[in-house]
Amino acid sequence: MKTLIATAVCSISLSLGAFQALTPPQEPLTSPSPSPAPNNIPLAKLSPGLAKSDKSVVLMIKDATLLKGHEDRILTGFGIVTGLAGTGDSDKKLTQHTLTNLLKNFRIDVTESDLKVGNCAAVSLEVRISGNGASGTQYDVTVSSMGDAKALKGGSLALSPLFGPDREIWGVAAGHVVTNAFTFGDSDAGGEKVTKNHPTVGVVSNGMKLSRDVGVDFSEAKELCFRLRNPDYGNSSRMTEAINKEFFGAATAASDTEIKVRVPPSVRADRKVTDYIGRLQEISFTSERPPARIVFNESTGTIVIGGDVKISPVAISKGNLVIKVKNTPQVSQPGALSEGTTQVVNEQSTSVLEDKARLVEFPAITTVGDLVAALNKLGVSPSDMISIFQTLRQSGALHAELVSQ
Repeated sequence: MKTLIATAVCSISLSLGAFQALTPPQEPLTSPSPSPAPNNIPLAKLSPGLAKSDKSVVLMIKDATLLKGHEDRILTGFGIVTGLAGTGDSDKKLTQHTLTNLLKNFRIDVTESDLKVGNCAAVSLEVRISGNGASGTQYDVTVSSMGDAKALKGGSLALSPLFGPDREIWGVAAGHVVTNAFTFGDSDAGGEKVTKNHPTVGVVSNGMKLSRDVGVDFSEAKELCFRLRNPDYGNSSRMTEAINKEFFGAATAASDTEIKVRVPPSVRADRKVTDYIGRLQEISFTSERPPARIVFNESTGTIVIGGDVKISPVAISKGNLVIKVKNTPQVSQPGALSEGTTQVVNEQSTSVLEDKARLVEFPAITTVGDLVAALNKLGVSPSDMISIFQTLRQSGALHAELVSQ
């Protein structure tokens, strides 16, 4: 029976410890509803949108473009995270100086050297504002350790200013830091350390309050400029055509990235430019799929594979070389009647383990399902997959763009 592939599936996320082989169904998919569709009609026939060519997709303008003036704005700052359970900075100079200045805001005078900062960490702050923002709007704050803090788990960000591109204060941030990570133990001799994810980067949810209005006023705009997220001459032309069908002669394709749209004088006179933008963004057009792409985040072990990723015939061998060095403290007693003293020494043992790699041959891979099944066949971890993708790209066998986050 002819294999049916639902084109709505265009990407798959592979995260640490969670892998599932996807293969094209061998039987027609039917509705999961308790009341089956008449005559068990395949899903592709019940959903006309899923039966279209897998080379194109219908998008609304607001999903495919950015309106010029609504670009992301990044705010940055510096602050102190307090309340850490001994996992703060060991470099006291920076943290002590910052904490001293913070306390002066509360009219508390202290000597820097008197401050114990093991429970504090100096951090950088970042906030991303998309589009317009009104004074009082709250945003998430990304908090990153600047020193040698072991972890930010359980800490709280002290009140800190955030600066815009003009170096003026745009907002203030404070709140509890959430990391979704941890680190426990000690890596010193005789110790053991366990770390999950990236414990020195966290987020303060709704931690920053904007103190000014941000954005562009379009009420008097004579022209609007839409920028495609993925530049493409074909998509620029098709989007222009779709706009002109709705508003005759209003749009012009300036390049593979920009489409300029004229604002009628009557719209400006009636103060309805906002409504006009809303109607433009609701217009749909047929877009070609973006280039094949694999996005990976090594710190979290997450990999996202686009639907058009292809691999030429190739043979892959993956092995690991593991070197273990263990230090065990031992007590050394002096000999009888000697003048020596009891000492603690480290007994070091080293072992090397090399996996016996096997060579696995793969035919030409043209679907995400085949690719995932092939990777699961190797039984590799996310970090190994990233290494394999990079090597395949260098060899020319991987026909996709690699994007690291």
